[in-house]
Amino acid sequence: MDIKTTLNINTISMKRLFLLAGVAALILGSCTQDLPEIDQNAPREVSFNTSGNGLLKADGDCALEADYALIQISGTVYTASTFVVNEVLYTQAIKLPPGNYTLEEFVLWNDNDTPDDTSDDIITSASPHVDAPFADLVVNALDLSFDVEAFLKVEIEVGVLCYEESTHDDFGFVWFKPNITPIKEKWFYGDLCTSIFINYEGSLYGDYPLVDMPAIYRIDLVRDDDLDGTFETPVNSYTNEGTYLSTPEGNFSEPLAVGFVDREGIEDRYEMQLWIYELVGYDVNTSEPVFEYRYYSSWYFNDSEEVIYNDPARTEPFEAGDDGIFDWVVGFCAYDNPDIEVPDPDEPQYDGCETAFAYGLDPAIPTCFLEMGYNRWGWSVALNPEVSTYFELPIYAGAGQCDLEKGTLVGTLIVELSGSTATVTYQMDSGYTMSETHLYIGSRMLPVRKDGVCCTISPGQYPDIHEGLEGAQTDVYVIEDIPSGELNVVAHAVVCGG
Repeated sequence: MDIKTTLNINTISMKRLFLLAGVAALILGSCTQDLPEIDQNAPREVSFNTSGNGLLKADGDCALEADYALIQISGTVYTASTFVVNEVLYTQAIKLPPGNYTLEEFVLWNDNDTPDDTSDDIITSASPHVDAPFADLVVNALDLSFDVEAFLKVEIEVGVLCYEESTHDDFGFVWFKPNITPIKEKWFYGDLCTSIFINYEGSLYGDYPLVDMPAIYRIDLVRDDDLDGTFETPVNSYTNEGTYLSTPEGNFSEPLAVGFVDREGIEDRYEMQLWIYELVGYDVNTSEPVFEYRYYSSWYFNDSEEVIYNDPARTEPFEAGDDGIFDWVVGFCAYDNPDIEVPDPDEPQYDGCETAFAYGLDPAIPTCFLEMGYNRWGWSVALNPEVSTYFELPIYAGAGQCDLEKGTLVGTLIVELSGSTATVTYQMDSGYTMSETHLYIGSRMLPVRKDGVCCTISPGQYPDIHEGLEGAQTDVYVIEDIPSGELNVVAHAVVCGG
């Protein structure tokens, strides 16, 4: 997106956003309909105008020659395009959470008829500082404090003076062109599809969750300042929590704008970490659902690139759709050609390796994770020691949606029960090896997380883990003090080869 263009959310053509019009019509068309609860801490619109008295050139107001404004507010620089109404210049609105702010710089720029190239841009006018020689010539010299309040759109009057290079010192600038860091943006929109959506009621998803609803998510922006491939400098976190709206007629969320700077003469390399807010289990004491932001994936880009990449080496690019928004979906719902494929974090993909789970054959009884309401494949296998104390369970890799036809038979899990001891052996078929195994065996269908949340299907949370197997074909666990009665086993492996 060009840094001098502000996206108008109302023109977004994504099919999932059409729901907004229906929501608005129903809300506005009923006198008895209660308005939905809106987050009072959600960002509010702030815009600026140049109606404050200023110094004009003989041939007209130099502010009207501007194409965009660079605005520094409480240490952060924003870029806003401009427009003119009745000989007064206005900026497009920017969004700020409620709070107290300080306008520290306000500089208007002309793009010199090259909107895609900022190197030849020209300052047309600017606001002077209160201690500078030009301060007495304007209304509202800087620094200027202002408040952003809930449900109130703020418009701030600033005074600007025509700028010439020779008058630079008279403005009292804190920064000048070499230090200006233009703000660019990338836009995202995500869907969450879950069969246990009813359990999301009362969470951040509101009182009206749906089987397919806009996702609540966070994107953490990190920069690689050393250009060594390690992203160690946190820049900012962005979330769409404040724009989420849940009503009986449907759910809505605005696309999320991720802003980043393009520093002059520096190649800025960024990582965006996607965290999705979802149900991760239930408290073992209260049985209440537990929600948290869960890491899913990272995307990478350089400041000059329109696309984003699935890996730091930038070999798998993703392009935004015709609407300029990168869209994605997680869960079992399928959409044609989303802009981004978001991998399942519980299905680690390594070079030549794939995730695998043990499956149940009679007398063992398998239950797919999807049947339990989770959005990922794999099985919990019930074992009855009264029927047998010896079980051979086939291990399948890549069996998405628990579909054996999609998977590959890669080995066998052997479970031997003797009193309160279970001996569990992973045995790979010829041509396959293992790099990791993760095991649970107990009376529950799934393991309890290490923090006491039940239950989890994430292999990293299983109670018994063997890592660094370095291509082993066999791996053995001896589990003591197993409970009596019917047992359940969840056996995961990262399998390589084939």
